[in-house]
Amino acid sequence: MKFLKDIIKRPDISKKNIIPKRIASSYIVGIITLLAVSLVLGLQTIGQVTEQARAEIPCGPTIEWISHYGMPGDTTDLGVSPDGNKVYAVAVNRGPDLSYDWDTRAYDAFTGEELWATRLNKPSSDFPSALAVSPDGIRIFVGGSIAGDFTIVAYHSVTGEELWTAPYSGLASLLAIVVSPDGSKVFATGTTRTADYITVAYDSVTGDNLWTVSYNGSGGYIDDATALDISPDGKIVFVTGRSFGVTGEFDYATVAYGTNTGAQLWVSRYDPMSESDTAVTIKASPDGNKIFVAGSSGGMGTSWDYATIAYDATTGAQIWASRYNGYLNSSDEVRALTISPDGAKVFATGSSVTADNTRDYVTIAYDANTGLQLWLNVYGDVATDDVALDIGINPDGVLVYVTGIVSTQENLLYWGTMSLDTVTGHKQWVVWYGGEQYPRSNAYPKSITINPNGQLVYITGLRDGDIDTLAYRSDIGPEDTCPPVTTILSAVDGYDTQVMDGDSTLSNKISLTFIGIDNDEITGFECTLDSGFFLPCSSPKDYFDLGAGAHIFKVRAIDASGNKDPAPPVWKWIVLTPQEAIEILINDLYVKFNDGNLNQGQEKSLIVKLDHVIEQLDRGNFIAATKQLQSFVDEVNALSDAGIFSQQERQGLIDAANRIIVRISE
Repeated sequence: MKFLKDIIKRPDISKKNIIPKRIASSYIVGIITLLAVSLVLGLQTIGQVTEQARAEIPCGPTIEWISHYGMPGDTTDLGVSPDGNKVYAVAVNRGPDLSYDWDTRAYDAFTGEELWATRLNKPSSDFPSALAVSPDGIRIFVGGSIAGDFTIVAYHSVTGEELWTAPYSGLASLLAIVVSPDGSKVFATGTTRTADYITVAYDSVTGDNLWTVSYNGSGGYIDDATALDISPDGKIVFVTGRSFGVTGEFDYATVAYGTNTGAQLWVSRYDPMSESDTAVTIKASPDGNKIFVAGSSGGMGTSWDYATIAYDATTGAQIWASRYNGYLNSSDEVRALTISPDGAKVFATGSSVTADNTRDYVTIAYDANTGLQLWLNVYGDVATDDVALDIGINPDGVLVYVTGIVSTQENLLYWGTMSLDTVTGHKQWVVWYGGEQYPRSNAYPKSITINPNGQLVYITGLRDGDIDTLAYRSDIGPEDTCPPVTTILSAVDGYDTQVMDGDSTLSNKISLTFIGIDNDEITGFECTLDSGFFLPCSSPKDYFDLGAGAHIFKVRAIDASGNKDPAPPVWKWIVLTPQEAIEILINDLYVKFNDGNLNQGQEKSLIVKLDHVIEQLDRGNFIAATKQLQSFVDEVNALSDAGIFSQQERQGLIDAANRIIVRISE
């Protein structure tokens, strides 16, 4: 390793302003993080944290079953029977006459065997958008548009037989449906041709229209309904979406109706910044006291932000509103929302622009009573766009599942599905499915749901232009092959000073702390220094009597199944010689001279003493070198007494010299 005097040529101190301050300080930052040196002249010697980009290693449960339907089209929604024995999926695909038709299928929930399939083939192109299952499991309801008309079709869940079709007499698009808790009514919402919310109630047995209501917002212009839900007691249905407001921008507009008559009970609008706001999802709390609405809301100079709101279900009064503004005020967009079974937590997911200027999944947990953010999880592959699209929760409330699009640097698209601990937000597993070349092909999941027994997770979506529905186990399974992920948290030298990755220190001691994260228990770690063998270790790992020069530390976690982190993180640093540390002091004095605080004679006297220290060290005369350093300290004290150095500068120089003295004696 070269000494500093071999790297940098010293300036002629008979001339001022030879070395600009920015060169000197940058040089110090790059070479050493040494508190004493930073105190000498007040230079910013903060070490730069280098986070090594690490691609995700997808690992989780294997696919239990997959149904592949090879027809050009798109998937729309997914449902599970209340007893957990059947899975229903609805999609749109092109028929022989090249028009688009509804396609509804039932599968055995545990094997994926197709139980029945039915196709709604009309002369026009028809597009389904939502699916719901009756509480007794006898009927399934599919909603969408037929020839541009808002329509619901009911099917027998065992045979797939069409029971009734109920069109709305007027052009409108249907976006969401829900069934009442007692199974007697079906509610659908969407947007009319005249751009108003339209909500319709049907008798679930006959398909008779019970009532129809519309909502024309305060702006008297465009109102688009996006989602609806119903209170657990079945008395109120809630509709949300975006509605043009009096400020000339869209607002969240949430409307409550009595389920018996369709009477409007209340309207709540959200427009905090007079920017455009769009609600995309709504859920009622399990106790029926609150309604949660989430979407994307324009901020003041922050583009789109996550905005999640809790309303009183009876009055519509806002209880709380929580916003999330991601990296550098970039766009943050919510896609889906779910609630824990006990009603204590609310989870919102979507995507946000992060530090690498690409989109990543961002999932946030909130306290349902206060709106306080409990945790935030960011997930994505390195330097690529990744977008979460849907979310579901296990019936026991332990895990929340997020699915979306993951892209790679090779332009491959995957369905990326992960499970998160609902208490901590820690990722338990992640699996990728697909790998289609974009833009030649496309792949994205559309909907996720969980079996009532909590053992299986179902996803439906598009892959390579075809429709796939698949099932994963909700946990890893009996054979855990997922490796842990190890993170080095910090490194502290013998002076109790942080040593950042890539920094340098005069100390020949270091203590490194680290953790492992896994779906399983972490049972141990293995460490290596300077390309040696991996040996058992624990955090913190201490090293003593390190030689001068560069050092490389690696550590890998081991889980209870014996899996080891395949990509151990690395921490690099340099142990300086006393001579190198003295050269840094000399460089600081040059900077001080350029600042005009030291005259030429004062600077030369101090530098001469430090040069003598280096000469004595090079000769192996450590006692003489120590005496020269003490002489340097005495002169610093004298200059400080004369007002040349501040107290802070004096202490910094003395501390640096004393550290070098201690290092010499070791």
